[in-house]
Amino acid sequence: MERIPKLVADVIARCKYEGVDVSETLAAFVCRTVVQDDANRFCLDGDVDADGLAALTQASVTTLLQKDSPSLETIKMQLDFDLCYVKHEVQFMHIYIEEVDKARAAKAKKVAALHRSISLLQPNGTGDFDTLTTLYRQIFTLLMVHADAEKTGDRNVEREVAAALESVFPRIGLKSFVSMTPEDKKFQLKELSSIVGGIRLFNKEIGKGGAGITYSVPNNDRLDTIRNNVTNVSKLAAEEVDEANQVSTEYTEVLLHIHHYNVHDNITPDRIHRWQQELNNKRQFLSYLQSLYEDIDVSVDKISRIMTTYDNELNTLKALVGARTSLPKGQVYPVFEALSKAWEDLDAEHQLLLARSRSIKAYVTFFEYRVLRCDIY
Repeated sequence: MERIPKLVADVIARCKYEGVDVSETLAAFVCRTVVQDDANRFCLDGDVDADGLAALTQASVTTLLQKDSPSLETIKMQLDFDLCYVKHEVQFMHIYIEEVDKARAAKAKKVAALHRSISLLQPNGTGDFDTLTTLYRQIFTLLMVHADAEKTGDRNVEREVAAALESVFPRIGLKSFVSMTPEDKKFQLKELSSIVGGIRLFNKEIGKGGAGITYSVPNNDRLDTIRNNVTNVSKLAAEEVDEANQVSTEYTEVLLHIHHYNVHDNITPDRIHRWQQELNNKRQFLSYLQSLYEDIDVSVDKISRIMTTYDNELNTLKALVGARTSLPKGQVYPVFEALSKAWEDLDAEHQLLLARSRSIKAYVTFFEYRVLRCDIY
């Protein structure tokens, strides 16, 4: 109705005059709460005279100016969660996805350009040594781009990639490669990149290579770091929820004791009412904590599943390779590809978990000031 925006604006202005800044959302929410508490007196859908509007405005302002009020802080917490958390979560995901997409887009652009260049490069017969050498060098460059190492100047990475390329796709293979269609060339190049990536990951795991491969954690390139991070984040979530749950339980037990045993010595009805409001405040915070950490639980579960896949592929390779120096390509190459894909998924999800963990810690700090200090002890 037309009167509602004016009513909310009046409430905000009155509060500001008293030195308290109130958001439009909070003012509107409190006005509606006052109306619901006394629906017979305040009915905004019907006729409300000037005295009624003045009384509604005053009641709303009085509520908003309360200090140390559990019910008001619970309302603020609810609005903070509904608005701020969702807003920050959307912004966080947008920023994260934007950063990831930007890096992926830049890499994809380089890969696409190399795919086109490689597909269009045609030697004049099998004796065109210069063109074939250029083609092989471009394929090597493509693999360096996939390894995110084309500009690092790391000679160890270059040697490993060159050795893997020669093993999987020796120069003699160029003769059949140049006769393929552009789509077949693209498919083979993608397959080659995954296999080489898997070989380097495997070599890193057995301590015989993997230069330049990191696990999204500075100065620590072990999978154990990811496992530890998953454990630590899960522990943090459990501790926060357990602490909030313990406080709520203690409030509940005291109030139940007072109710069942009619214990009212030195405890006024106002004090009991205050404790009930504080309990609502604690329970609200607990419910928000549980919602916040559901996001982390999803990431933790996904990482656990990916790590199981990664470990399975790694163990399969160890069993296949053993002490043997040669294996059927059709048997071992698909496992290298699967290992490479599992690693890409794992690294991306781990980075997401770390970013989300930092974000949620900020949320907890933000919401904790809405949780009142215990008055029951």
